Amino acid sequence: MKLTNTKVIVFSPTGGSLKYAQALAEGVGLPLTVVNATTPKGRASAETKFGPEELVIVAVPVYGGHVAPVAKGFIEELRGDNTPVILVAVYGNRHYDETLGEMQEILETSGFVVEGACALIAEHSYSDIDHPIAAHRPTEEDLLEAKGFGVKVSDKLLANGFVAEKGFKPPFNENPLKQAPKSPIPRMPKTLPDSTNQWKDCILVCPTAAMSIRDGELVTSEEKCIFCMACVKAFPQVRYSDHPFLSAVREKLEKLPRRENEIWL
Repeated sequence: MKLTNTKVIVFSPTGGSLKYAQALAEGVGLPLTVVNATTPKGRASAETKFGPEELVIVAVPVYGGHVAPVAKGFIEELRGDNTPVILVAVYGNRHYDETLGEMQEILETSGFVVEGACALIAEHSYSDIDHPIAAHRPTEEDLLEAKGFGVKVSDKLLANGFVAEKGFKPPFNENPLKQAPKSPIPRMPKTLPDSTNQWKDCILVCPTAAMSIRDGELVTSEEKCIFCMACVKAFPQVRYSDHPFLSAVREKLEKLPRRENEIWL
């Protein structure tokens, strides 16, 4: 089967997954369509069915060693028809743990053929000026590495036409990982004084529609907030209140040694 185009499916609250997926697709070199499933509006209008002539790249962030829950729900809606797919897990320098294995299981049972995968590093969503965690990643070198991976994907799948190769099994981490307990951090973004002009924009970037304006105040639903930091990263006027647990996590993560990107093809 001759591949004719690339479709990028991405959930990217703080932008790292999108940057990597676009770089990878650029390396592949086929006509590209980006399906951005980050916001509710994006997911509602997103394409979910793909044919055997399309190369699909699915890129998601890692949350606590797993596929981000909102992204997982959307991925479960995707349907392929012997469609080749590349898995992209983006994480903040700790570990990707079960994420790639979860993606592979979901997509292979939905008509996709996994032909490659990568675990890539981006700045952690908890990173800030005082506690830099994989700060400024992806760097230019990181993105060039992702693009180079795309070139290798192209060499593998385009040179002689795509032939489904069942049984692709990269050495993902197979150690059981318990689901993380509910975070004790209050998931309530706060706006700084004189920042009301940013409220509408905060609502638009929220992946779960957790934010609204009530009685002239920005209100966040603790049940809907996934602590993705999209609002905080996008607008300096928004922040999370200081919390001992968050500070402790940041201090632990910033001490971890630098990890490098991993690819399997």
